[in-house]
This record gives sequence, structure tokens and C-alpha cells, in this order.
Amino acid sequence: MNATNVKIRIITTVFELCKFALNVLLYGIFLIFSSKNGNSSENLALELKINYKTACLLYTKCRILMRVNQIKRNRSRYLGLYQRFF
Repeated sequence: MNATNVKIRIITTVFELCKFALNVLLYGIFLIFSSKNGNSSENLALELKINYKTACLLYTKCRILMRVNQIKRNRSRYLGLYQRFF
């Protein structure tokens, strides 16, 4: 087997190149997803003791993650409807 014929699939995540400390990242994700009324970037920055721009970046990455999850859910829902009728 030739080494050039090997295909490697690299799986990337939204948080792959983040320079956040792990405890800040996990606590920030917890705060964003557990808030019922939503949370502002200012409140997140104060709670995590990080810059406002860093809090905005964390919110943006979480929104991307939520959007991807919503697309996957909708796609599987339509696929289920298609399989039922045909």
C-alpha cells in the first residue's frame, strides 16, 4: 500500500483553534446554553473575567454551533417525512 493513496479525513470543530483556557471555555458554554432569558456579552465578560471582544467571539462560535445543530435536525426531519410518504 502506497502512503500517497491513504485518505485522511480531518474532523474540525468550531472551537478547534480557540486560545481560551479550558475552564473558561466550558463555563462560558454552560452559561450561554443554560440561560433562559439569554445573556449579553457584557454579562458573560464580567462573569468569566475576560474582554468584551472575547465574550463576543465565544457567543459567535456558540451561535454557529446552534445553527449547525438546527440544520441537521431539520434535515433529518424532512428525510423522515420523505421516507414516510414514498
